[in-house]
Amino acid sequence: MPAPAAPHGGRNMLIARWRRTAARAMLAVAVTLPAAARSDDCSAPAGPTAAAICAEPGLLELDGELLRLTALARSGPTATEEARAALAGASRAWQTERDGCGAEPFCIAAAYAGRMHIVRDHYPDARMHDDEGFSLGPFSFLCDGLDGEVNAAFFAGALPLVSLRWGGEALVLPGVPSASGARYAGPAGGGLAEFWTRGDAATFTPPGGKALACVLAPSK
Repeated sequence: MPAPAAPHGGRNMLIARWRRTAARAMLAVAVTLPAAARSDDCSAPAGPTAAAICAEPGLLELDGELLRLTALARSGPTATEEARAALAGASRAWQTERDGCGAEPFCIAAAYAGRMHIVRDHYPDARMHDDEGFSLGPFSFLCDGLDGEVNAAFFAGALPLVSLRWGGEALVLPGVPSASGARYAGPAGGGLAEFWTRGDAATFTPPGGKALACVLAPSK
């Protein structure tokens, strides 16, 4: 899978890392995560959402990645007691929202992607060891005709996803086959939404809208 563009130095390293994680993703469907890497007890799942996660290796993989990022955010060098308390409270609230998906796999996957996007964005320590996981970003893109930036986080696991945030809106799209670049698309807002990256450029079609040409925002 092609790499999303890096927002500043280390582009080649990020590209190589993205390719490694994409290669690992091809094997993920045959992998069951150890119990220590799960947020739920798969020997006795508590409810339909937990049962769906335990039954799908790709969802288990997302669960393990969120646990990894949360642990980094909680124990990293810049973590404070106040930040840890906020993280714990938000995690509990998010789990309640996730469980509202029932057993619907994409709803669950999207909940994980959205939560990981927030953790990576708000807690820099969560981004310390990206070579150990399969999440990257968030990166910012400037799109013609859009006020503000499109913030994108990428997840190159067995269930490839992009999480997008712009102008108070949020959307998660699944990866789809592409002859070039990394393409994510799905139904949203009564139409088709799409985010398609090619190097430092991207095309963003918001729900019910027209395709917009985008470029990676300069590093701040």
